[in-house]
Amino acid sequence: MWDNKIQHILNLDCKYRVLAVLLMLVSSGFLAYWPGIGGPFVFDDFANIVDNSFLRLPDLTFGSLANAATSTESGPLKRPIPMVSFALNYYFSGNSNNPFPFKVTNVLIHVINSMLIFAAFYLGIVRASSKDPVFNRSASSNQYALIVSGSAALLWLLHPIHLTSVLYVVQRMASLSAMFVLSAILSYLYGRSMAISGRRALGWTTAVTGSLIFGFLGLLSKENAALLPLYIALIEFTLFRSEFPLAVWDKLDRRRKVLLLAGLFVFASIAVTFAVVYSLPGYEHRIFSFTERVLSQPRILLFYLSLIFFPRINEFGIFHDDIPLSTGIIYPWTTLPSLLIVFGLIILAFLLYARHKLLTFAILWFFISHLMESTFYPLEPVHEHRNYLAAIGPIIAILYLSSMAARHIGGKRIWWLPALFLVLFALNTSLRSWHWSDLASLHVFEASNHPNSPRAQASLGSMFAKARQYEKAKESFLRASLLRPHEVSDLINIRIILAWQHKAPSRQLSQNIAWRVKHGLLSPLTNQVLDYAANCAQSDCPEIQDDLLVWLPIYIQRATKRPRLAAHYNYLYARILLLKGRTNDAIIALNTAISGSGRLLHPYFLLAEIYLQTGDLNGAEQILEKLRIANRDNTHPRDRELKILSDRIQLIKSNQ
Repeated sequence: MWDNKIQHILNLDCKYRVLAVLLMLVSSGFLAYWPGIGGPFVFDDFANIVDNSFLRLPDLTFGSLANAATSTESGPLKRPIPMVSFALNYYFSGNSNNPFPFKVTNVLIHVINSMLIFAAFYLGIVRASSKDPVFNRSASSNQYALIVSGSAALLWLLHPIHLTSVLYVVQRMASLSAMFVLSAILSYLYGRSMAISGRRALGWTTAVTGSLIFGFLGLLSKENAALLPLYIALIEFTLFRSEFPLAVWDKLDRRRKVLLLAGLFVFASIAVTFAVVYSLPGYEHRIFSFTERVLSQPRILLFYLSLIFFPRINEFGIFHDDIPLSTGIIYPWTTLPSLLIVFGLIILAFLLYARHKLLTFAILWFFISHLMESTFYPLEPVHEHRNYLAAIGPIIAILYLSSMAARHIGGKRIWWLPALFLVLFALNTSLRSWHWSDLASLHVFEASNHPNSPRAQASLGSMFAKARQYEKAKESFLRASLLRPHEVSDLINIRIILAWQHKAPSRQLSQNIAWRVKHGLLSPLTNQVLDYAANCAQSDCPEIQDDLLVWLPIYIQRATKRPRLAAHYNYLYARILLLKGRTNDAIIALNTAISGSGRLLHPYFLLAEIYLQTGDLNGAEQILEKLRIANRDNTHPRDRELKILSDRIQLIKSNQ
């Protein structure tokens, strides 16, 4: 029966309905996101994309694409597929910094994902029609199955929680990974349909091959794709429980079942232990502990569910760093109830299994989707894009419960509920998209709706600083600094603004900066502001040079256990020493950087430049040879700059 229904979708009549659904998804997706497509790059887009020179492809050779693919440190696999896609966006737009082609690509990926959800949901609902009391009558109509599947895809497509996965360009890593995971699931469902319909060999080949290929591509996009085996296990558990291989379970005796369960428990325990041990070092440079993050996640998961079921535009945001962490089981008091509710929902999923397998699927899908990013890994505690696939579960629950109510109350009386959700989702997404159409409106919206978010306040300060509204900028940075007392970047930004104004810092500001330099976090934000300060010291704010000569030696000392970071600080220190005319000290700092971490190429180039400027051709040639060796083994080789340096040295030698 399942195979007949799948074949039915290929009939001419059904093809037109499918085409209508696909056109609706394309038009709705681009219409909802169109206001934000013309918006700017934001936040991490700059470090990963805009300021990443390796994405500016000179040509489409393998070498250029390989450099682009490995040009980020994100994730153990470096996420090469999204990085290459960013490079191709640049290449085909003439290396323009216009974010429009990047965002159009993201919207297109989002629309494709909704189509994959439509197809996968159709296969799933047709399979469930013979097993579930809610769908076993209604789903006998292919028209009904298409309507429900199309509704699921449309609800997911237009949900406002996905906006950051679409208009925040760098989050293409999440949406591309999801696209390959959904493709793997669709391949698996279709392969299983063929296997059940008698084409066993071809069916299993399609299911396994598709899952492996698309799963691997997903891993090369983002590590979340590693959850694919759990998604497939959930599909087997809820949709194919009576089929091979799970059907074999019922034929096993009690002893073998116990042994298998024990083996599974041991394997899971070892995997979790390994993951915890692997994650612990990452907490050394976080303001929160392992315990605080783990205790906070139940509250955050319920917060996500509240945003999915009842989206409130003032609750959405980019950072969510205004959500307090749980420092104990009863602080805040919502910690324990949230933990009990999460465990209760998981238990409920298994209690519903006998009669309502799709509700079981919906609940467990949500929690499986959060296993990697919402458990113990030392990531930022809250981000909306973590619900990109997870939101499928709650949307299935909405449609399932609506179908259940329709059987008892009457379809016309209850189907207004999904329609109401659809209108609510679409309006919120469109409004958020308008806010993302302009950098000023985005920063003002974020800061006004999240007054206790230090990142939102700091971003507003950056906007005011660029607009030369210096007093407002200082006020925003000061608010941010009060909200994150261990972060120095906000206070250094105030110092930079004072340098622009040619004003001396107050004694209190200097003391606060000094304390945070010595005792604050060695955070990415700290590194970014030091980079900016060093650049500014060479041009717009020379007054800050003396401050950097005090701060950087302290950071060098603090980073002794992080050689690459210490090397970077030594490089910045050498640049400031050169500005102060202390060439010999700069050479010592650069040699220290090179001996500490040979992977960082900037010190080699600067040291070679110093030798050339001082007439030490022999020293420049020695550095050139070392640079060639370092460049050969480097993740991000700088062949073009190396050739320019080599040609300069040869030209000088030939003219002697």
